[in-house]
Amino acid sequence: MDYFYRANQIVDEESSSCNYETGESVIKLKGFNKTTRSCDVVIDGMKANLMISITQPGLPIYLKPEYNLGKPKTILRLMFDTSVEICNFRKIYMWIYNLMVFLNFRKDVFMGEIELGNLNEEKKVAKVADTYILGKNKNEITDIDRIIGYYFVEERLNQLLQIVNKPDLNLLFIPESENDDKYISPEKYMVCCTSFESVFNFVFPNAKIEFSEKANEVKEEFLDYINKKEDEYKGVDAKKRKEFRKYADMIKLLDFGLAEKFEYCLSKYEVVINDYVNRKQNRLRYTDDEYKGIAQAFAKKRNMFMHNSLEKFEDIHILAYSLARVLIYCMILEKAGINEKIITQAIDNLL
Repeated sequence: MDYFYRANQIVDEESSSCNYETGESVIKLKGFNKTTRSCDVVIDGMKANLMISITQPGLPIYLKPEYNLGKPKTILRLMFDTSVEICNFRKIYMWIYNLMVFLNFRKDVFMGEIELGNLNEEKKVAKVADTYILGKNKNEITDIDRIIGYYFVEERLNQLLQIVNKPDLNLLFIPESENDDKYISPEKYMVCCTSFESVFNFVFPNAKIEFSEKANEVKEEFLDYINKKEDEYKGVDAKKRKEFRKYADMIKLLDFGLAEKFEYCLSKYEVVINDYVNRKQNRLRYTDDEYKGIAQAFAKKRNMFMHNSLEKFEDIHILAYSLARVLIYCMILEKAGINEKIITQAIDNLL
């Protein structure tokens, strides 16, 4: 949370000063209200206000061993419109956790200490209990810039919260940890393909209709040719007629597939991903012709894995895999209503 909403912004730079000759420094902190942001959200159908702010360090009157004057912490608080049963806590926690997983692009996020409270008679929050969550291999953030921070998503926080918590949306492509993100495997490639199609179908439900006109024309031309050849072998070669009919049935089943969806996204987000593609081009060896066929390469590799063909990854497949993850973020962030410029900056930070 300290890096999602930077705790260091509590320092009032205009009122703070440092005298390098005497070594004397004066650090002024902004008041709680000046560092506080809030918005209305819905968590699993329950209305709440999400507030995010920074703690105010207390006066060093009681110098306890763990006291640290110079370390303010970020607070994220959910205040629900109506009282919430304790049995709902897990769902509430998971909604915020899923959001942070998406914003950090890793599943081993550690969100810090969690307190439960309620409003007392004075309408102030009174602490009720500390909450301890047993989570394996949770880690602090190591690269403080590799995160989609609060100010990227501030105005669309609730929309994004709803999307990343859709039960039928597949976001399993997000790696378990930063180390897990450093290598590729057939399993990861297949999961990424599945996630890409899941998100695409959610964000662009009408893309198939836009694509189908020309595709259907080509499909009909193939089927007309096969029908003519089938008639040609009628009463002459039954086995050939059967083979032609088999391919006709296959063509009828061809649809708006993975390659077409990938191509659709490459065209739609060309401006957003341009810098990312250029950076990758400096590291990977692929020709312009290979890049032009990247959508087909992406889908073909998935199909090969489906049929248990485990040839090694080529650079074009690694680029396709990396781009698919970028395109998933483009689709989700755009669906949440975040503008193109912010999406570009967010991807540069994260991926």
